[in-house]
Amino acid sequence: MTLRGCRAQHGAAIRERIDFFRKAVQSRPCSLPPLLRDAEYAMQGRFILPGTLGERYFAGNPPRWHEVLRGDLEYICSLNRMQHWETLIKAYAATGEIRYAQKVCAELADCFDEPLFASLLQSVKHHGRALLELPPLSWPNADHNHYLHENLGLLYAACMYDFLPESEAWCGHALRELERCAQNQFGEDGGQVEGCPGYHNTSLRFLCSTLELIQAHELPPLPTLTQRVENGMAYSIHCMRANGESVPWGDSSPPPKAAIHAAGLYYGITGDGKYLDTLRALVGETAFTAECDALLWDAPALLTYAAGEKRPAARVFREGAERKQYKSAAFHSCLMLDGREPYEYLNRWRFGSMAAAGVGGVHDDGTLLWTQGFHENYAPVTHRRVLALLGEEALLVLDTLDGRTTETAEIFFHHNTTQLNMDGACARADFDGVSLSGKQYCGEWADETLKLEDQP
Repeated sequence: MTLRGCRAQHGAAIRERIDFFRKAVQSRPCSLPPLLRDAEYAMQGRFILPGTLGERYFAGNPPRWHEVLRGDLEYICSLNRMQHWETLIKAYAATGEIRYAQKVCAELADCFDEPLFASLLQSVKHHGRALLELPPLSWPNADHNHYLHENLGLLYAACMYDFLPESEAWCGHALRELERCAQNQFGEDGGQVEGCPGYHNTSLRFLCSTLELIQAHELPPLPTLTQRVENGMAYSIHCMRANGESVPWGDSSPPPKAAIHAAGLYYGITGDGKYLDTLRALVGETAFTAECDALLWDAPALLTYAAGEKRPAARVFREGAERKQYKSAAFHSCLMLDGREPYEYLNRWRFGSMAAAGVGGVHDDGTLLWTQGFHENYAPVTHRRVLALLGEEALLVLDTLDGRTTETAEIFFHHNTTQLNMDGACARADFDGVSLSGKQYCGEWADETLKLEDQP
């Protein structure tokens, strides 16, 4: 089969998706202006990339793909992900204006010297071979989200270009390694190894996309991956706050889009809307509908579930003082002694050795629901924390220090507000109908805290 034959084979499905998206956008006119705004920026070659400090920067028209223009190596990596092509394709699908599609084709042609489609097919072959041979050398244990994404890309290539002689080998390798990724990157309880809600939801989306391909192309089932998706969805819900935001731990961002995206893919695969039901209740009807509208291209099943746009907070991946600060205890509402970190920051992916720590389970005596934890990273001082739910009205956070010396204890609470009231040893913030107070106690009251912790 030629590439022309491949286009005919998949053309009907692509046209159906474009028609679906256009009708969906027409039924939700408020979702169109943000899309067209970003598409116009893409037409101009102006992007927000690492190193541009959150501002749009002219990267060239066509983009200068191989130049690090802002002194940040992540700049060139992010530019070459070509994520603005997706925006342009969505704009074309929504409006039918050919100039958006022509812009993508022009930039694609700029990457090749030969006729466009012949070069594209050759490029697919080269990329397929690279994805087959190189990632296993970097990730032999299949324990990194990059490896998961790379094998998902190889599976897509095998399915979309199934007429190529290489496609069978690509498909077999990708399925085998995706099953290993699920086994080595997700625990049986559904948690992802990086301990970060953002990467948990992103990796969960990759697993759901794998199941979509397996279902659409009648590929062999992957039992471990299927089980991890089920438990991973439940875990994803537990990474949400009661106000509908994702817990911004590590490289995570508060907006719930990633969780809704994963839940939408899950719904499309299984027809089970239980996780979307929970997210709708957490996020609220208006915000939930806006997020669904923004994801209609990526998770079309959302249209059948729920009849805008939110940008995630900027993240910094480059090594340096800024990254170190973002990964610090001070930025995560953790108690510190004399400004010291509990363990050494080595680089953006590694920390130094950690001392003993643990969580003492959850306790419910009928009137009080509480849990406790400790760590000895400030030895000889032991830091203990108790979290207690006082009915449905308040969450009490109690920090105690055993063996404390003359060091100064401090904690930085990061409130989701710009207003803070200070009154002596008490700090109070009021926002979204919730009051948050922090107060320093000592002496007998602190001793009572320890007695609470010792209760059976």
